[in-house]
Amino acid sequence: MANRKIEFRGMRKTDTDRWAYGSSVKIAQYAFIVPSDAFLCEDEYGDLSIKDFVEVIPETVGQYTGLKDEAGVKIFEDDVVSGNERFGFRHNVKGVARYQGLAFSFIGKQGDGSEWFYTITSDFKKDNLIEVIGNIHDTPSLLER
Repeated sequence: MANRKIEFRGMRKTDTDRWAYGSSVKIAQYAFIVPSDAFLCEDEYGDLSIKDFVEVIPETVGQYTGLKDEAGVKIFEDDVVSGNERFGFRHNVKGVARYQGLAFSFIGKQGDGSEWFYTITSDFKKDNLIEVIGNIHDTPSLLER
């Protein structure tokens, strides 16, 4: 995972059913996503600024984990993922991708109610089949029992 692309996403402040993807910038209490196709431009005073940045809701900004699910969907922080016995658990599992300390982890509960915690390391293999089924911002009901 050392060569993964550093990418963020955030829910647009003015259009909350759409997400913005790119670099993350936080200024005071405001958060912005600078899309990868944004560019620097020079104003009439010769100052450089970023054109086409998007203001997002700060609490929704999450980093790309560097992983994709079994269908090739990128997994970001706050995504809700599900897996089953093929993921190494005895029951179906559902959890949230989070950044913990120095690594990304999946945190959740198994079908029998027991908690699980899986730290994503460089040995995470493609055959660990998980699926992104939503995220805590668009579909918070996924975490309800």
